[in-house]
Amino acid sequence: MEIRNIGFYFNEVSGALSGAQLTLRTLANLSGGAAVNVNILTHLEKNRLKNLFDLTGNFSVAKSQAKEDVLSIFNIDASGLEDFQQMDITQSGDSNAVLLAVSAILQEMAIQRAAASGGGVEAELSAIMSSIITD
Repeated sequence: MEIRNIGFYFNEVSGALSGAQLTLRTLANLSGGAAVNVNILTHLEKNRLKNLFDLTGNFSVAKSQAKEDVLSIFNIDASGLEDFQQMDITQSGDSNAVLLAVSAILQEMAIQRAAASGGGVEAELSAIMSSIITD
């Protein structure tokens, strides 16, 4: 099932609430009844997960490979890390620290691009994520 979250977010780099809403998505298997967090990593993973699932027919295998593929972009080893949907930047732990780090990296990139172009940070963040997803 696809889950979409639209709303304002706290930018950890600027220390302020976003000036515009952001849309983040994920694909989730809800049969286990576990809570699902939607975040930057789930958003980056979504299309890769769908493509891998279409190839393998196995959601768990596709999810594991998609996690590795996304984290490799940031040169982060996926071993021992929780599923992206379980990560929460308000909690402690290595997995949550990875989410915070990736979020901060992308937000800093967006801030720099917005300053150079005169555009909005949220628009730049969306463009950066779209570019990563497309690659």
